[in-house]
Amino acid sequence: MQALAHDMIGIAMTNASRQVVPTFGREARFGTNPMCFAVPADKELPFVLDMATTTAAAGKLELAARLEKSIPTGWALDEKAEATDDPRVAQKARRLLPLGGSRDNGSHKGYGLAILVEILCGVLTGTLTALNADQDPRGHFFGAIRVDAFRPVTEFKRDMDRLIHELKSTPPIQGQNRVYVAGEIEFETAEVRAERGIPLLPSVLKGLREVSEQLGMPYNLE
Repeated sequence: MQALAHDMIGIAMTNASRQVVPTFGREARFGTNPMCFAVPADKELPFVLDMATTTAAAGKLELAARLEKSIPTGWALDEKAEATDDPRVAQKARRLLPLGGSRDNGSHKGYGLAILVEILCGVLTGTLTALNADQDPRGHFFGAIRVDAFRPVTEFKRDMDRLIHELKSTPPIQGQNRVYVAGEIEFETAEVRAERGIPLLPSVLKGLREVSEQLGMPYNLE
């Protein structure tokens, strides 16, 4: 998002430790490999896409486990490479599924995007890839596209506003109030939490309390 202030399109990607299986695969070969893009607009909020290339990010498993909820089929496999709805089993097995979940639902596309991140972050940079690293590879790819190298920035932002407005004005399906674009929910959530604070699960509070006691630090989150 640092590129936005310079009227540029920002790109950021990171590869990660093995916990995702290739389409048709039984064992993990690469990470959740997130990719992020930030695009400036004029009056509308910028378009900010930040996504893992798995059906669900690893953090979603942790949240489901803390809430003692099951996860949807298509998120992960167990240690026998069979579908599981238990987040704790999925965390132990470390066999997340690429975006799409199954070949019929397009997991080969998520698989391809994940390996593209692996190539740009690991192979191109000459750092470690998930395949040859005993530890987290953590290669990165950062880029910025100068909008004014293609067209006037004011025209670009005007057309971005138009695109975003058209998307947001799409009639929603039954049971939903509105259509969002990438980043909009996060911007709105940030405003609310800046005003009201950040909600924490009881299990998180308990862990923070234990850490504060171990370190002899004051605990004032209640």
